Amino acid sequence: MRTKTLLLSAAALLAAGIVSSQAQAVYSQNVVGYASVVLPSGGFEMFANPFTNGNNSASNVLTGLVGGETLYIWNGNGYYEYNYLGLGNGTGAGGPSDWLDAGSPTNIPGDVNISGNFFAPTPVLPPGQAFFIQNLGATETNTFTGVVATTNSVTLTSGHYLMLASAIPVGGDISNNIINLTGSLVGGETVYVWNGNGYYNYNYLGAGNGTGAGGPSDWLDAGSPTNIPGDVNISGNFFAPDPQIKVGQGFFILNVGSSEQWNQSYTNH
Repeated sequence: MRTKTLLLSAAALLAAGIVSSQAQAVYSQNVVGYASVVLPSGGFEMFANPFTNGNNSASNVLTGLVGGETLYIWNGNGYYEYNYLGLGNGTGAGGPSDWLDAGSPTNIPGDVNISGNFFAPTPVLPPGQAFFIQNLGATETNTFTGVVATTNSVTLTSGHYLMLASAIPVGGDISNNIINLTGSLVGGETVYVWNGNGYYNYNYLGAGNGTGAGGPSDWLDAGSPTNIPGDVNISGNFFAPDPQIKVGQGFFILNVGSSEQWNQSYTNH
């Protein structure tokens, strides 16, 4: 699996208040919000669109890009690579969008060969789907805006790496009752959170199986070497604190057991 650099700075303000891992917000139907993220120059950054914005096309979601950036969308086996040409520079050349298929080989469905350049359709970035951006230019700021989802359901298929994010704009403990990832897991799954140089690898033991052994959570530090901050060595097993994610931050998950359903709901909070 190709690794990409993660750096995220996000703040989400909803019409009814700030949503965090501790918030018990009161909200009305069709709550709207925004989250601003910084794309420093150089390297790869991992993000997720935390709001529904029209058809969730990159034209609506990534309005802070100026051109020269590359977007990586996981397709189950690798990445579709989209290079942004800048507003009007692709459509002005006859392409279906301002994005080039930058893969080698080019393989984005629907790309169009115009004079040896493969123009791709505009990528779509729905809430709950994480992606990487590489920005080689000056530091940029992108502001996500849109409507807050109140429910979401994702099938965690067996034997596949899935690149996901909370579809509801809330951060904190991955087990909290809005993110609710562990509410769907039975044990044996691995979550990968990028730390800037590699992944923190968290292996889920099942409810109570880590804390029952004296660990701080039900997750093991499964990295080689083990390196999750705060992990605790108990009889040679390194128990890790619960994984933490920020608003708009994605992660990989591998489920090697039977298919599971990750259900999220904000309607009762």
